[in-house]
Amino acid sequence: MKQPETNKKLKVTKEVLKILGAAGLIAGALVFPGLAQVFTLFEDESRPRYYRRKEAFRKLRKNQTIRVSQTKTGVQIILTDKGRRHFLRQQIKDFSQTKPKTWDGRWWLVMFDIPETRKTTRDMIRWKMKQLGFVTIQKSVAVYPYPCQDLILNLRDYHRLRPGELYVFEAKVLEGADALKKHFKI
Repeated sequence: MKQPETNKKLKVTKEVLKILGAAGLIAGALVFPGLAQVFTLFEDESRPRYYRRKEAFRKLRKNQTIRVSQTKTGVQIILTDKGRRHFLRQQIKDFSQTKPKTWDGRWWLVMFDIPETRKTTRDMIRWKMKQLGFVTIQKSVAVYPYPCQDLILNLRDYHRLRPGELYVFEAKVLEGADALKKHFKI
């Protein structure tokens, strides 16, 4: 079991990575003239903020999750490929679908066509969708009653799938919808 201090360190590091990852996926690189503004989110008065921030960045740099360089405009923080994959893995892990109060009547079908040479990837995607509550209709088709496009995009990026290997579709009419409604309690 992890010590409380270790949990705090992991929380700060995870939050830093989330901020950098979200910005990194949007802009490719993140430029901050002053980093202090970002870290007002992580208030923990047991240790001075400076040391918590420094420790989180040191750990991310040591693990080669981020690369930091000084430019004419400020400090540039770049999410490395390893960092991007770590961020995507965390986004997939943290996927929690907030269910709307009323269901909009749309189904989200996820289909994949991954070659036999990448069987492990195929099985991992099947397992992850089942774990997240998707219902498997066929070996490579699953259904979910709530929007999940971001999750599918993250899975596609994380597993480095080519176009056409993982799709998400929206459907209004679905055969066997009554049984699915009962399963999803909608």
